[in-house]
Amino acid sequence: QAEDGIRDVAVTGVQTCALPICDYVALQQLRFGEGLQLQWQVANEDWQAWASPPLLLQPLVENAVRHGMEAHAGQGQLRLSLQREGDCWCLRLDNPLPPPDAVLAGHGMGLANTRERLRMLFGGAAQLETAKEAGRFQLTLRVPLKGLDELPLERPAR
Repeated sequence: QAEDGIRDVAVTGVQTCALPICDYVALQQLRFGEGLQLQWQVANEDWQAWASPPLLLQPLVENAVRHGMEAHAGQGQLRLSLQREGDCWCLRLDNPLPPPDAVLAGHGMGLANTRERLRMLFGGAAQLETAKEAGRFQLTLRVPLKGLDELPLERPAR
């Protein structure tokens, strides 16, 4: 625990945070069959050197499968890219939009909770943006590059 009474934030490398995504999508491919396609583009970087809050990425991919792929009986393409952009690492996630008449159970809290978590950890330096375009839901996550040796992460002033 830090001197200011706030617990130090647990972190992991971006690569460690991203690895469970492959396993999760592989399980979903077993569930839905070959109709669920994953297109994964990863820039050549030392992803394990950059810090990420644990379990930051998996809920975003789960949302994409739940709200995009399940509404299409698991048929469609899920596109992910991971790259460095200036002083941030960036995840882009793109999945089909559900049909207008689709009824999907949920509380609508996944993205809101992730945005709040980013705000608490990085202030305004991290961003989670979403858009709907050409029948697809697009998510862009930008997180400041922080080395694992630069921790604990800076906390925004209260």
